[in-house]
Formats: sequence, structure tokens, C-alpha cells
Amino acid sequence: MPFKDLTLAPADQTLLDRFAAAVRLPDYRPVPGGPAAPDQVFDNIDRDPQIPDEADAGRPASRRDLLETLGGTEDDSEAGLIARGKSLCYSQVQKGTRKDDVTVLGHVHELDKLAGWLHDSASVLSLAETKTFLRDLLRMPGDESARLEEQKTSLAKNTLTRYQLWSFSTGDGREPFVALEPRRPLLLNRLGLGHLLADPMVELVVWSHTLPDGVPAHQPTAWDAGLENPWWRPTGRTEPLDGSGKESGFPEVIHNPIGPQDLATPITEVEP
Repeated sequence: MPFKDLTLAPADQTLLDRFAAAVRLPDYRPVPGGPAAPDQVFDNIDRDPQIPDEADAGRPASRRDLLETLGGTEDDSEAGLIARGKSLCYSQVQKGTRKDDVTVLGHVHELDKLAGWLHDSASVLSLAETKTFLRDLLRMPGDESARLEEQKTSLAKNTLTRYQLWSFSTGDGREPFVALEPRRPLLLNRLGLGHLLADPMVELVVWSHTLPDGVPAHQPTAWDAGLENPWWRPTGRTEPLDGSGKESGFPEVIHNPIGPQDLATPITEVEP
């Protein structure tokens, strides 16, 4: 239910209007080269069906909770509004519907970020050398099973990322990168990864993984997406950049980091 269904005092409506203006992204275009949609972030919050209008036990923070958070301090600047909005988002991660039917999940990652996390400051390898080591590991000759076992052995970090992961499933049990051939244009389109279009030189990798015991998956909410990610859509699925709609996308989840031992297929470089 959208904000318009709330009964708002004039001061609350003014606060909401100021927040909507603060999170506008004038240059955002859902489809590259298409019309701008500067209010996408606010629209996502406004129409996310997982977010209730009023506080509701067991559900994510409500739209009313957002208004109360925005008005809860003396800092009335735009920066203050953004900071308070972000604080609510950070407190509400993984509050969406739990998804217990996921099996193998797919994930897309930037090679630089993976190397940065895997780099150990106490190691004799520099960050650049860690990246070279990682590339060599991804390009190791032999079959897929041999590369997978070598990666599980050689990647000593407990987790492959610093933060929670956005992943997708096929919805029908297929291995994600069999259902979706891992070529860059197709990946970015079908998974709605428009933020990766800006620099075609960014190296990408993909992997498939399972979730260890005790790590649940949840459907993302607008609070998970935050105030700077207009590419997400509150439909429960990735939404392709070509405008073909959620039916062409894949079920999307968010979950805590996973480790090398949770890999179902080896980490692989994305083809051009």
C-alpha cells in the first residue's frame, strides 16, 4: 500500500515530500538510453508489498516507521534526512519473506572486490599479486570439478565477501548458469545489473553456491536495497534492463556471506 493511503498531518506530508526530493536520482534510466526515472528509489519504497503502511509485528519496518525516523532529530537538513533514512534501512536488512525453497543460487561479483577481500594484509602477496593469483586460479587447466576443488582448497578466507549477498535462483532447480549463459550482456540484462553498465572494463566473475546450515535466504525489501540502488524492483524477481518485465527475470534473494566450501560450481570469469 502506498504512502497516499496513510493519513498524514501537513507537517508529515512536507517531511515526506522533502525526503522524496532528497533521494531523487536525476540521471537514472531503467532502460539505457530510455526516459529518466529520477524517483525510482522513492517509488520502490512506496510500492513494495512487503512493507506495511503501519507497524505490523513480524513484518519489516512500516512506511509510518520511516516517517517517524525521518522526524526524530533536530538535524533538518537533506543530509540529515538521508542519514536517518539509511539508519532505518541498515536496521531492517533481511526482514523480508523467508525463502526456504532455494537450492543452488547464482551470484555475480566484481573481480576487484573479490581480490580485495581475499587479500590478506599479513600475506607476502601484494593486492595486485593477489589479483593475479586469483586470475590464475580461475583459469586453471582441467575440468570443472578439479577447478572447484582447487578453489575450495586455495581460497582460505572464511567468507568470499564482506557483506550480505544478493543472489538468484532459477525457480525450477536448474543450476543458475546453465539456465542463464554467463555472457556479460545477457547477465547484466536478465539480472537487472544496470549499475555495472557504466564501465565495460570492470571484470566480473560468477559462481553458484548453496547455503550452509543456519543461513536463511530472504526476499529483499526496499530497506535492503537502500537509498542509492534504483536498479532493484519490489517484485521478488530480477527485472531485465530491456523492459521485458519480471517474467523474464529470476527469483531474487538476499543472505549472509558464504565461504569457499559452499561453492557448487567454480568461480568463473564472465565472458564478453
